[in-house]
Amino acid sequence: MARVKLRAGIGVAATDMSLLESSFSASETEKAKSEARELQARVRRSVNAKGCTGWQGELDTVPTLPPLTIQRFCD
Repeated sequence: MARVKLRAGIGVAATDMSLLESSFSASETEKAKSEARELQARVRRSVNAKGCTGWQGELDTVPTLPPLTIQRFCD
């Protein structure tokens, strides 16, 4: 039963996404998708870090190691 509701929600979201995309230019759509992917990656890294976040350089393309003062919290 829950899977049916989930699929229905995905269908509604896909329809809404199509309507939203049609109101943007191609470059605006690509920019929004790129920003969404970047946000998703940032959130994923934060969740994977299990609270070991917040140092300078953490979200760089090639992240730096956390400072020694918080490395003990990092797995």
